[in-house]
Amino acid sequence: MARDQSEEAGRPRPDQLAIDIAVLTYEEKLDRRAVGRALGVDPKTVAAYLRRARGGLVALRVEDPTAPVIDRAIGARLEALRGIRTVIAVKVNPPVAEVDSAEAHAAHSVELHRQLANAAAWFLWDHLRNGDRIAVGPGRGVRFTVDALSERKDARPRSFSGQSVVSTMGNPIVPSDRPLNVFEADAIAAALGSVLGVEGTRIKRVGLPYVANRPAAQLRALGNRLMDRAWDKDGIPDIAIIGLGVLHPRHHLLASWRTDEQLRPVHRILEQIEETVLPACKTAIADVGDRFWLRQGALDGERAETARRLVEALNSKIVAVPPAKLDQTWEKVLVAGGAAKYPAMLSYVRQLHTNEVGVQATVLVTDATTARQVVDDLNAPADDGATGPALT
Repeated sequence: MARDQSEEAGRPRPDQLAIDIAVLTYEEKLDRRAVGRALGVDPKTVAAYLRRARGGLVALRVEDPTAPVIDRAIGARLEALRGIRTVIAVKVNPPVAEVDSAEAHAAHSVELHRQLANAAAWFLWDHLRNGDRIAVGPGRGVRFTVDALSERKDARPRSFSGQSVVSTMGNPIVPSDRPLNVFEADAIAAALGSVLGVEGTRIKRVGLPYVANRPAAQLRALGNRLMDRAWDKDGIPDIAIIGLGVLHPRHHLLASWRTDEQLRPVHRILEQIEETVLPACKTAIADVGDRFWLRQGALDGERAETARRLVEALNSKIVAVPPAKLDQTWEKVLVAGGAAKYPAMLSYVRQLHTNEVGVQATVLVTDATTARQVVDDLNAPADDGATGPALT
């Protein structure tokens, strides 16, 4: 609600009283008795003057309580610094300062990603069109975004025609006693197809293990051939939804390589990463959609060269949409934030417009705390060891 301040100094007392009552009612959210006590009038007078205010003295604005709260100023600063077309910096609730324990941190991390996903869903729901080809990567941020799109569909129904969905990463073979990982790209593609009403034949899943025990050159040819068949037929996607990750011990590859036989082709690579890279820097290796790179400035000397070789070997064994092709997508929405991913986020933003990180996001959905810290660190002398927000 905004005050009409024209000729405010010369307003008759009744008009000013009506405005004051409207402010206390709509902005301070006081009931009529409290407003009356504050201004020395009875509740019936409050009601009468509210009608007077609504008659043209004030303007009322209807807000959706489910709408994300955006820090547009810090988003614009990051856009200007790095040439990202759209930065959606979400004011996360509760604020970071209120998260003061390990248990609260874990719960807040999930809630943070839900709020980022809600903001991404609001953006996407307004930009999806008939005939769109939509690519999805793996990860929690992408899955939560699909779930949030389902909520937007319920709140503001829209229908589409001619859309298709493509997964950018296959699933490992999962034993029958374990459920399919809902954060894998194939599962997310199926979920998004369900939300948008896409026919099953128009959902392109890799449907194969995403690693193979083949020489790198043969694997690259196989991966391109497997995926190119869908890409050549359907063309480059119009929209891609991707996430950013860090190869820490809880990452799905490191969490399962000792027990998942399907990951045997990368067992030795992951073992070496755990033994030589992560002890030196637990956030050294980052990924966008399981395309990995060594974080800028994370390691020095021989250890950095070893890490680069391991990352190259890991990437060569992953069957996925070639990043060069995915990067031709018109709208690439990256959903990620929080302190755990901050070093990777800073490295990613610094290395945008290079070949190092693969996919160049056109829309970045992150939390305002992370965006502000990125801006501060970009304006400071280069030091990619910045810790970022204390807890998000």
